[in-house]
Order: sequence, then structure tokens, then C-alpha cells
Amino acid sequence: TLEKNNMFIIPLDNERVWYRYHHLFADLLKQRLQYKGKDEIQELHNKASNWFEQSKMYNYSIEHALKIYNYEKALKLLGETAEYLWETGHHSAIINYGELIPDEIIKKNIEFFLYYSLILISSRKNQKAEPFLLSAEKNTRLIINNKDSSKRAIERHKKLLGKIANQLFT
Repeated sequence: TLEKNNMFIIPLDNERVWYRYHHLFADLLKQRLQYKGKDEIQELHNKASNWFEQSKMYNYSIEHALKIYNYEKALKLLGETAEYLWETGHHSAIINYGELIPDEIIKKNIEFFLYYSLILISSRKNQKAEPFLLSAEKNTRLIINNKDSSKRAIERHKKLLGKIANQLFT
């Protein structure tokens, strides 16, 4: 109905499933949002992040999480998608996310900071990458040697340790 009446939306696909607001209407909504309280804005970003995560649109979910400084959630999602981003050549996304998240928080997720380190090294930022790699090696060895770690976790971390060692000794 909105589309038929030309009411502020523009289709994004031929099937007419996805739409976006007309840019003038979107600007108006963003301006009105500024009059809301900080808590309300944070709750909207949180809801958006959750919706995008459930819809498997992780990059949008991460962006909304970062807007409200929910680094833990953003890093959890980045850890789950870092290898995919790496393998598909989205290196600039990894570096951009890495620059937005504090280093101490990045070190909590081995998968993400391993790929972040690899990109730092390929960008000739070895001094910034080395502490991440050393921390990744230490944390990975702890998981491998922990008797409570699952067999799956041990195998995954052995694979990560190989990647880390490859970078430390090249």
C-alpha cells in the first residue's frame, strides 16, 4: 500500500520484499530521533543489532552494537565471522572494526584478533600485531591444555595455533 501510494519508500529488490525509506524521510526520522533520550536511542540500536543478528546480517548487527559501545557483542559476532571476512577478502572491514574496538577487548576473542593481526602484518604494522599474536598464542595454548576443553575446541584451537605460529616465525 505504501509503495502504491508512493509514500516515502523505495524498493531494494525486484521481488518487493526489501525497502528503504526515501532519503528525505529517513533524514527527518533521524532528526526526530535526536530528541529522544540516550537510553531510548541505545535500546533502539540494541533491538536493531539483535534483529540483524537473527536475520544473519552480521555486519549491520556489528555496526549497531558498536554505535552503543557494546564491544562484547560486536566482538562475539566478529569472532564468528572473522574467518569468512578473511577468506572473502574483506580485510578492510576487519581492520576498520579492529580500530573501533579497544585493544584489551580485542584480546578476548582469539579468532578475531588472529585475523586482525594477520592484516596488521600484511599492512606492515608488525609492532601493533606482535602483542596480539603473542596473546593469541598464550590463550590458545591454555585452551588446548585445559582438561575441561571439548575435543572440538581443542581441534579448532590447534588449527588456530598453527596459523599463529606461521605468522610468528615468518
